[in-house]
Amino acid sequence: SNDTHPDFYRLVPMTKNEYEGKPEKSATAKRILRIEQMRDMQERASRVPVLSERSVIIIEGVETMQEAAANSILKTIEEPEGPVVFILITSHPAFLLDTIRSRCMIMEFGILSDEDIMGYLQNQGITEFVARGLASLADGSIGRAVTLQGERLQELHGEAIKLLTDLPIMTN
Repeated sequence: SNDTHPDFYRLVPMTKNEYEGKPEKSATAKRILRIEQMRDMQERASRVPVLSERSVIIIEGVETMQEAAANSILKTIEEPEGPVVFILITSHPAFLLDTIRSRCMIMEFGILSDEDIMGYLQNQGITEFVARGLASLADGSIGRAVTLQGERLQELHGEAIKLLTDLPIMTN
């Protein structure tokens, strides 16, 4: 939550409804970092830290920023008004504007084992069977596993199996 520490601010991609505080009804609604979120972040970045030496702003899914949003934060990232550290998170750095990438220090993290991902998912209340399937599709990323879990993975898997079993048997 953004309210856990006054000097910490986190942005995540949102649908239009989520940004407006409404429930999202569409499973396929596009989540992006919106220019309005960037403006809110810029205002937070200009504040003097309350409890710490500097503020920390984490921006997740940076690759989802629209070009206008990305351009709007260039000066803030390069020359913030207050003492602030920006952490930009992406699994697709090639999708970032060169002007953003050139202002960042790149830190790469390794992939997690399926067992680590399964352990995390099971601690979140997901059954071992489901956790195993999600971990095998997650390419070493807990975030990807959680996203897959939220995308009706089991339902889609069941539909795929039904489709395959309903196909007529092919013979030569």
